[in-house]
Amino acid sequence: MSIKIISLNIEGKRHLEKVVRWVDIQDAQVVCLMEVCEEDLTVIAQGRYPYSIYAPNDVLGNSRWNRESKTPVGVAIMSKYELLNHKQVYCGRPPRIEIVPMGSSNHAPILLTSEVVVGEERYLIGSVHFTWTKDGSVSDEQREDLARLLKLIGEEELVMVGDFNFERGGELYQSLKAKFMDNIPNEVITTIDPLLHYANLEESGKLKLVVDYIWSTPNYRVSDVEVVSGVSDHCGLVANVAKI
Repeated sequence: MSIKIISLNIEGKRHLEKVVRWVDIQDAQVVCLMEVCEEDLTVIAQGRYPYSIYAPNDVLGNSRWNRESKTPVGVAIMSKYELLNHKQVYCGRPPRIEIVPMGSSNHAPILLTSEVVVGEERYLIGSVHFTWTKDGSVSDEQREDLARLLKLIGEEELVMVGDFNFERGGELYQSLKAKFMDNIPNEVITTIDPLLHYANLEESGKLKLVVDYIWSTPNYRVSDVEVVSGVSDHCGLVANVAKI
């Protein structure tokens, strides 16, 4: 048996209508979201996801597209199946509530996990929004936060999806790949949306980076992976996940 999982950084309220349509079309069993307002989960769920968990890690006012609001945004897991044993782990500083200058790494890196209970089977799913740097470059802060994240995960077996904000093949990528399988197909050259991301508004496809991932430990099999553009500033990820 497998479950269908989707993952998307939705950029707050900016693409909400597109996000709602996409989640509806995908009809996944589990939905992992980043940069989502808790108040919008009901709108996105459309009554089809009775179980959800949420943890804030930034505020809308920290973003380039909404400087005035202090509405919290965070990561979420929505599910058609029961969610148990939730954990929220800030692997760096705690979330800030004040407005900070754009261009700084302003959101708190977070891992939100839960067990998805499907009959007798349990899937440990993690939704991640990791430390931001410009254009996927590596910072000392990211190095420190990743070391904390790996220590906090320990020997847990899980599927971990989301916006990791570091480039495929680089230093931080290799650190995660030592323990996890990268399930994004090799032919994928970007998970940054070619049209909707701010860096691509003037020149389509200018910024090409793989920064969104579906990582898994060996007791999971991830298949039928798709990377979907046209939904938000990041591409959506789709996959089927099975226990081995």
